[in-house]
Amino acid sequence: MVRREPINSGLGYSGNVYDAESATVLGNFSVSVLPALSATTEYALTNGSLQGIQRSNNQVLWSFAGDGALVTSPIAVNNYVFVGSSGGNLYALDGSTGAQVWTQATGDGSLAPPRTAPTPKALRLQRGT
Repeated sequence: MVRREPINSGLGYSGNVYDAESATVLGNFSVSVLPALSATTEYALTNGSLQGIQRSNNQVLWSFAGDGALVTSPIAVNNYVFVGSSGGNLYALDGSTGAQVWTQATGDGSLAPPRTAPTPKALRLQRGT
């Protein structure tokens, strides 16, 4: 379980990681955007790289830099992790290994985070037929 608080600069999040059964503080974290969580792994964007972090011991399992401009909150679906860059690339990664499964150029920098109040956008991912 995590408790998130805005970092003083307002440009990210930090907080404590708690054991769900005992409320013991297991550690802390600091990330640029909100992470995605699976049952065993946290997917966090830190300093422009996406990291897969083992939730039980905070060990970094893998790191992915993409085009060096990763900016979106990751999305975890089944064993895939999706993340976008300000360069207009959308990446799909294997959630266990961090290996790139595919990349899709969106043609612009529309995946960059907003500089003012966010305008809702939808991203729909579906399995091919």
